[in-house]
Amino acid sequence: QQQGGSSTPEKITITVAGDRNVEFKTANRSFEIDKDKTWADVKTKAEKLIKYRDGYENDTWKLNGVSGTVIVPTYKFETSTTVYAVSKQPSAPAPEKITITVAAGDGNVEFKTTTRSFKIDKNKTWADVKVEAEKLIKYKAGYENDKWKLNDELGQDILDNHQFNADATVYAVSKKKTITITVKGDTNVLYKVADDKTFTAYYGDTWSMLKPQAEGKIQYKSSNYENKDWKLNDSAGESLTGTYKFTADTVVFAEAKHTDIKLTITGGDGVNITLPAELDVPWESKWGDIKTRVMGKVNPKSNFTVIAWRKRGKTGAELTDGDIFKSNTVIYAET
Repeated sequence: QQQGGSSTPEKITITVAGDRNVEFKTANRSFEIDKDKTWADVKTKAEKLIKYRDGYENDTWKLNGVSGTVIVPTYKFETSTTVYAVSKQPSAPAPEKITITVAAGDGNVEFKTTTRSFKIDKNKTWADVKVEAEKLIKYKAGYENDKWKLNDELGQDILDNHQFNADATVYAVSKKKTITITVKGDTNVLYKVADDKTFTAYYGDTWSMLKPQAEGKIQYKSSNYENKDWKLNDSAGESLTGTYKFTADTVVFAEAKHTDIKLTITGGDGVNITLPAELDVPWESKWGDIKTRVMGKVNPKSNFTVIAWRKRGKTGAELTDGDIFKSNTVIYAET
């Protein structure tokens, strides 16, 4: 008992412990405090006894051990107690941001919205930045990205490993889309080179531009065959016209037919033949279907009449409507 009626404050002992990242500055592990002191008063003394391993700092303090209750500033110590320091690795500072501005690009680049720029972490590479830049733009029909440059069309090509460490402008360069044309055909169509059936074209090319390349890939089974038509996809497809525009990978299909045959018209002294004396008619034409055309070239002289039409000459067989032509033939008008 102190003189004058006051009493000496009761003392209690605070012992300091901690996890494996906590180190003691000296061999001392504890200190005394007056009973009923709060954690706000005690914490400073506890912190003087310890330090943290490199790369660590205090996360919180708990009563007794790692599983104990977190000590709040108003906690009052009434008995001797262990306080336990829990460590943590410091949070990394927020990365510095820089601004990437997407330039208008060439005439085939359009912006999806009014947004022209975005923020990224400093030191990001183009492989990461490109994804964000591409979200802001689109290309006119028939165009796609060729490359990206720094600043403008005269700038340096941007490589995937290019690192951005300051605000920058990137510029999109476009190119025409390429498409693949595949040439096919019926059984009378052969490839000049086995399996060489494709070629590259540009989006928007017309059939008149591409037809020579398609024709260059094929030949016909023999000299008795020639092209009848070119169609889209297969024999049932739409016939191609010179103005047809190609905007995607496409199959063009060659349809063959027998070459036309030549009829040479002659006659005796009683007829005049209108020149030229030849007519081209489809392979396997029937006499009944073509005789009117032949007759139109033959003009009997006065007092003469054509009495028969013969194959191959004056002594040839007389033609009937069902006779079929499969080769070049002479037609003789008998008077």
